[in-house]
Amino acid sequence: MCLKDKPKVSVLMSVYNGEKYLRQSVESILGQSFGDFEFLIVNDASKDGSRDILEEYRKRDKRIRIIDNLKNMGLTRSLNIGLREVKGDFIARQDADDVSLPWRLEKQLRVIEANRETVLVSGGIEFIDENGRVWHRPGLRATHPLVIRWFLMFFNYIGGHSQVMFRKNAIVRLGGYPENFKYSQDYYLWVKLARMGNIHIIPEVILQYRTHTGNLSQHHKEEQERLSLEVSREALKDIGLEVDISRVKRLRTFWLGPSYGFLENPGIEVRFLFRILDIFRNKVLENGQGTVDREIKKRIYDRACSWSKFLARKGKILAFFKNINLLFYCF
Repeated sequence: MCLKDKPKVSVLMSVYNGEKYLRQSVESILGQSFGDFEFLIVNDASKDGSRDILEEYRKRDKRIRIIDNLKNMGLTRSLNIGLREVKGDFIARQDADDVSLPWRLEKQLRVIEANRETVLVSGGIEFIDENGRVWHRPGLRATHPLVIRWFLMFFNYIGGHSQVMFRKNAIVRLGGYPENFKYSQDYYLWVKLARMGNIHIIPEVILQYRTHTGNLSQHHKEEQERLSLEVSREALKDIGLEVDISRVKRLRTFWLGPSYGFLENPGIEVRFLFRILDIFRNKVLENGQGTVDREIKKRIYDRACSWSKFLARKGKILAFFKNINLLFYCF
């Protein structure tokens, strides 16, 4: 148990009416193999039994500190309140309904301390339902930090908010979370951090992400999507490319596939992606990073092939052949 004035890691959580899953989430942090941390929890004026549960754990474990908002401030502002109070050099996020696996903090700390240029470490997740049963394990996304930066221009490649650890000084330099973003504040932050240093993704599951009817992601989807697309547009603007929202959405659709949306002619987006890659190569990639360039080209090719197969299955023969011809042209 850590009783030091300055712990190495601060685990930051905000909770609002989260009593249903709060115990399991808190215990997943208290049971970590790495123990030199404080657990700072912002109670965002909960109206259920969340505050009583937090107080119960605070009495049992002195690593827990509680901040009580006098009124409901929302996630973004609550996290910024917590950021101003954390003591550790590294901050790990945890949502009040998710479950961190026991080795999460230990493995993330090992990676972020190994290289001063690393500003954020994420990891794999698996999805659990309301009863804690695993229902989906996405493919792991470990890859080169510059490939991560490439994909962050189009969608939140890192994924959820609850499985990351980042450097406190980097977040302070950015001014914390953007308070004009009610949603997608995490995606905004990852894009900005990617410009400051390296982002790494540990190639193993470190967190269980709970899906249930109370998830923010299940409500206000249109607003969440709008803000997320704005982040992507700003990320493209960062490399000097002005793109309208409709084009940003088509690029995102290309990468996320038919489950996200439909493209009649994905070959058009392939052409545009190669234009973006030229800019990215000149603005971001340096000498000796040809492997990154090749990996991005391969990812474009693989996704274009997937779209061609999808169009063929749907009977879109003309679009299929247009896409295939473009692949030969590009490669």
